[in-house]
Amino acid sequence: TFLCVVGDQFARLKKGDRYFYDLGGQPGSFSEPQLQEIRRASWARVLCDNSDNIQAVQPLAFQLTGSQFNQPADCRGPIIPRPNLQLWRGERVG
Repeated sequence: TFLCVVGDQFARLKKGDRYFYDLGGQPGSFSEPQLQEIRRASWARVLCDNSDNIQAVQPLAFQLTGSQFNQPADCRGPIIPRPNLQLWRGERVG
């Protein structure tokens, strides 16, 4: 099916791209703790941190809010987690 072809192509592109962010064993690869923090990041957090005058956003930013599901959450609260950027502190680049 078309979906299988697209999925197979994405897998080949990902594994064939030595700079894809979660492939290990390359110079400059992210550590496992860094990858875990990257995976915690969300579009909702990006909106909260980089938009003016937004106090709340739904945690799954690309999905509509439901009656009780995906209700807007306070950007300052724990529902939309902040990645711990301390894992990159003092890391030498290049």
